[in-house]
Amino acid sequence: MNTGDGDRFSDVALARWFPGRKVWPTLEKPVRRLFSDPSHVGSWAELAMWLGDFHEPAQCLVVAQRARRLRCTADEDSRLSGHAALAALDLGHGAWAEQRGIEWDPARIARWFEHQLQPFGGSLEAAACFCVCLTAHRIEIVTGPPTPSLADYASFEPWRLVSDPA
Repeated sequence: MNTGDGDRFSDVALARWFPGRKVWPTLEKPVRRLFSDPSHVGSWAELAMWLGDFHEPAQCLVVAQRARRLRCTADEDSRLSGHAALAALDLGHGAWAEQRGIEWDPARIARWFEHQLQPFGGSLEAAACFCVCLTAHRIEIVTGPPTPSLADYASFEPWRLVSDPA
């Protein structure tokens, strides 16, 4: 899924983000933790990493940037910046520069976010919550509305975690 330009990541994710069963356990740990503690930077970072690894750069960028707005250490911010930079590169909004690594244009990324966050009223927090709740629903660790809307996914409120089998 690449939503570097044009398509909104939320529309593409609703249509195509169905993680394979083999990766469900990988995603479950950070997603469960975020339901109980939405300020857990480590879980946001872990989810961003997995979303990037699973070729979901737009969701990765949203999740990483949301986490960076939380109170995080310099090490956490560095880790999140790395995930964000790789996602920006995957989305076509960055370039590899010898000796300097990935460079991305902050103004271009800001325009991308402005477009992508419109369905969420401009809220990065709601967009990141969408990523968490959609993932939780698709890996079957929550119950919620029978036909969820974008607004349902953009909030933890309508969802309830199912018991952890472990």
